[in-house]
Formats: sequence, structure tokens, C-alpha cells
Amino acid sequence: MKLFQPFHYTLEVQQSHINDGDHLSFISLVVLLGDIRKKTLNALGLTEKSLDGNNTGLILVNTEAKIRNQCLLGDKLLVEVSIVFEHEYFCSFEYKVKNMHINKTASLVKDKYCYYNYDERKTTKVPEGFKKAVLDTHKESGSSINHNSSHLA
Repeated sequence: MKLFQPFHYTLEVQQSHINDGDHLSFISLVVLLGDIRKKTLNALGLTEKSLDGNNTGLILVNTEAKIRNQCLLGDKLLVEVSIVFEHEYFCSFEYKVKNMHINKTASLVKDKYCYYNYDERKTTKVPEGFKKAVLDTHKESGSSINHNSSHLA
């Protein structure tokens, strides 16, 4: 189940984000999206290590990225975040990064996570507190739900 969340962030490409090719580096993109993931969880009253008020968090399993257009120094980016409940043991954060300067999609990134109980040191099912926080936010925003769709498809 994919939820289009009311999570939108704007960024400006800084000098420290630029690589030798004079555009946004892949490493910088990954770091920026990691910060956005943390902000999104914080907006839900959660952290990466506490999705349920206990010690169950997220562990990165895989990252997929498609780069569509360059982002240059000073470009303003709009990042849309979707949370996808893929399976009872996995979820994804999907990011659509739009370069506002050229009005085109710059990249599509999907980070897949498993739920991990840090106390028991094992994977676990989706924490109910996490699912409830996401679904409650979805209801408040009036967002639509599309099943089995992906930014990266």
C-alpha cells in the first residue's frame, strides 16, 4: 500500500553538494534524503530507532536510484516523500526530487527498510505505532492511496 504523504521539502543545492562534474553528487543526494527521512519520522513523532516508543527501528536493506536530470549549484529542489508498506517485514521511503529551476524530475530514489527490534537483535513485523502514525497522518491529509505502484516503476 502506497501512501502519498503530505511531506514535501525544499532544498537548495550548496557548494558542498557539488562534485567534480559541477553537479549534485550521488553521495550528497543520499545524505540529503537521509536527513529528510529523519525529518519525516520526527514529524510523525518517531525516530529511526523508535518507531513504536520502544526499541524497534529501521535498517536499510537496499537503495535504488534513477537520475533523470542534473542539479547544479543554487538549484532549488522539491522533494516529495511517500511511505510504502510493502510487506509485514518491510517498508520503503520513496523520494521524487524535482529540480524547480528546470521544472523537471531530477531523481527518483527508493530506500527499502526492514523493521528491527534492537533489544532482541532480530527483524520483526511492522510496529503498530509506526503504521498508526502514518495512516493517521494520511487520513488528516486526505491523500489518495494507490496499491502496488512505485515512483521507480
